[in-house]
Amino acid sequence: TRYVKEIELLLALGADEVIPEEFETSIEIFSRVLTNFLVPIDELESLIDSVRADNYQVFQSHKRLQTFNSSTIPDFKISCVRVMAETGPVVGKTIEEVDVRKNYGVNVLAVSRKGEMIKTVFPSVKLL
Repeated sequence: TRYVKEIELLLALGADEVIPEEFETSIEIFSRVLTNFLVPIDELESLIDSVRADNYQVFQSHKRLQTFNSSTIPDFKISCVRVMAETGPVVGKTIEEVDVRKNYGVNVLAVSRKGEMIKTVFPSVKLL
């Protein structure tokens, strides 16, 4: 959509995702300016992710997880969630302490940390 104010209506009409043009255009301009100041690409991408997360927080109630829907198991969905924070309600706590299933309605299947995939996830695994 062109405007942020149209997001709620489009979601109510059944849109799966709505991306406001005015917001994304601002991010693109900001990205190009920082590129001209030779900000490293990984730092730029991290900054853009952070800006999007902070600004889209207003629309948190409408935000949906991207899911993989299996055609062979129709009621089974897989979503990828990245915990990118130094502080917050889940950082530094174990899966059991956070009670991920009860509080967030998800089961943790794997954890990727510093390029390593933890495939056997126990309740004692910390969310960093």
